[in-house]
Amino acid sequence: MLVKIIENLELIEPHQAFFILKNCLSIPKLIYLLRSAPCFKCKEELEVFDTAIKTNMEKICNVSSGEENWSQASLPIRHAGLDLCSATDLSLPCFLSLSHACKGLVNRLLPSLNLAIPDGEVNDAIDDWSEHHDSSPQEKEIQAAWDDLACRDTLNSLLNTNNPWNHCRLLAAQESHTAAWSEAFAIASVGNLLSADELHIAIALRTGAKMFECTTCCSGKIVDELGVHGLTCTKNAGRFPRHSAINSMLKRSLTCIGLPSTLEPVGLTNSGRRPDGLTLGYWYRGLSLVWDATVVDTYAQGHYKDSARQAGFAATKAEAAKCHKYHDLQSNCHFQGVAIETTGVYGKSTAPFLSGLTKKVVDVSGDPRERQWLHQRLSLAVARGNAASILACVQV
Repeated sequence: MLVKIIENLELIEPHQAFFILKNCLSIPKLIYLLRSAPCFKCKEELEVFDTAIKTNMEKICNVSSGEENWSQASLPIRHAGLDLCSATDLSLPCFLSLSHACKGLVNRLLPSLNLAIPDGEVNDAIDDWSEHHDSSPQEKEIQAAWDDLACRDTLNSLLNTNNPWNHCRLLAAQESHTAAWSEAFAIASVGNLLSADELHIAIALRTGAKMFECTTCCSGKIVDELGVHGLTCTKNAGRFPRHSAINSMLKRSLTCIGLPSTLEPVGLTNSGRRPDGLTLGYWYRGLSLVWDATVVDTYAQGHYKDSARQAGFAATKAEAAKCHKYHDLQSNCHFQGVAIETTGVYGKSTAPFLSGLTKKVVDVSGDPRERQWLHQRLSLAVARGNAASILACVQV
């Protein structure tokens, strides 16, 4: 029955189908059963369920997932995944956490049982856990504590490679808001719906899956099967729309808190350079906010080796370059370089700036969801820019 329901997802928009699959039809359908019964003993049945989810995700998103790609996709977003969690992997954390959590309540309700932990099925679950993991969490009644240990082991195995490109990608994917596009409601009327190509490229970039067959870019460079050349190619078409979208979002958020602003103001510098925006009111300590935004490629030749050691290296470097470029403004204005990487990682000063901006928007609107909405819109803009840049290099 579930397989038939999932297959019908192919009849709607891929992004909407992916959102429903991730949030409604995968683990949310099984979580109660996994917590209340020893499902870890039925691994073959759980693997059938996981295979159905994987197969239909590949159909919906047009992505071919190898073993490592799927291992990453099945991790939670906070651990570099896509929240397509594996029922097989979750069966032990679910059962063990609930067994420890309900022990006290059961003993109070039925003191004659004198329930002990470990006991019976729980003892088998602990033995199974010990076979695959070296330690157990301190807070045994919390499911996330068990799951975090298992996810870290999986992530460490993925990071156990000499490929700096993989290190760079996995470190970036663990940062906050890098997959905010996947958490946004896929609604076309509010601008949150990714096209089939945009979704395919966003998932492939995050999980390291193949995008295309090897080809030659219109600039004469080789485009490999991972497709990342387009993110830095001088012929790519995604930079300008993405740049405009990000500045429009910042301007709209500032207007929401009573700070109208103007884009590309003239006359601020003697050199004729024009930053991206200027607030007409005061932002901080009686100074107007001047910002200049950029999106830098995490995988660029001069970035990816350092990004493989420190997530956000490219964005932080770009912020420093912006501050140097507009150093003459900093005595009269509060200057903020806004730098985001193609993987979605924020620069070192961009993250607190956006956090402060969203807090002000929440204070004005009273809706705490505003915190997520700006990050989601920015993440969607980056994903669309990535797709436009990559597609421009493979289309004749």
